[in-house]
Amino acid sequence: MYQLPWKLVPNKIRAEGGREIDRFRGIPNPQDTPDGAEAWIGSVTRANGVTSADPNLGCSRVELPNGKREYLFEVIGHNPEAILGKQHMERFGMDLGILIKMLDAKAAFLLQCHPTR
Repeated sequence: MYQLPWKLVPNKIRAEGGREIDRFRGIPNPQDTPDGAEAWIGSVTRANGVTSADPNLGCSRVELPNGKREYLFEVIGHNPEAILGKQHMERFGMDLGILIKMLDAKAAFLLQCHPTR
């Protein structure tokens, strides 16, 4: 399971936009969508302040070499020390400590604030 790469499943959320994210990814006929302005990459972070039926909104899914899809936090949870390392687990636990985003809002974001960091 750890010898082959895991493919990240596209994970777009939030406001209207996303056409340029799709273009960057090589997706044919890129278009803005109502919830496509942010692509969260390799995320184990749940989105705050967004109304959704999905309690894991914002969390990345991975497609494993066997074709199965799981949330990244689930895959890491199977063997966290082997994936993240002993020192990381001792210091941060399962928190990756980073949230990578690609942004393409149809309307400009005036401000992003992350008061927990």
